[in-house]
Amino acid sequence: MKSPLLPLAVLGGLAALTWLVFRDGGREPAVDPAPPAGQGSARQSWDPEEVFRRAFWRHPAPEDRVVHAERFEWKAEDGTLARWQWFLEVNPGPALLAFLRDPGTLGLLPADALSSPPPSAPPPGRPAWFPPAGSTSGFEVLRHPQGALTLLYRGGDNTLFATDAGHGFSAPVSND
Repeated sequence: MKSPLLPLAVLGGLAALTWLVFRDGGREPAVDPAPPAGQGSARQSWDPEEVFRRAFWRHPAPEDRVVHAERFEWKAEDGTLARWQWFLEVNPGPALLAFLRDPGTLGLLPADALSSPPPSAPPPGRPAWFPPAGSTSGFEVLRHPQGALTLLYRGGDNTLFATDAGHGFSAPVSND
């Protein structure tokens, strides 16, 4: 008589492998999470509230519905933050829209009012749900004059897409 342990071990291994592959809903990362050469580690987060808070330095209000959120962080060998990038899709409430449209909060201005060209776009590995580079037709576009922070707002269905990327750490703009 054959031992039932081998088939059970094989089934257990397959179950563990399936869990590892599908634990994040089978989503592909927006960018290669491998750390750049000479940097220590990478971390990715899809926690909507955490990504929203780190993006806008405030918690989402009850009327703000985060549809998609992805953030990536790369740490240097010494453990400090070397690089970060995030993507958001939000159905914003009126207060969030007013906050983002006010140039005094995050320094965002209508893209067509800026004389400087937009900074280089985030890597081409943006999430599938995020609008492709250059497809801004039908969107109100706001961006920071000297940074990569870019918002695309489509009023017809009240959808806001936002992205930013940078290096290191900067202090919060608002305590909201």
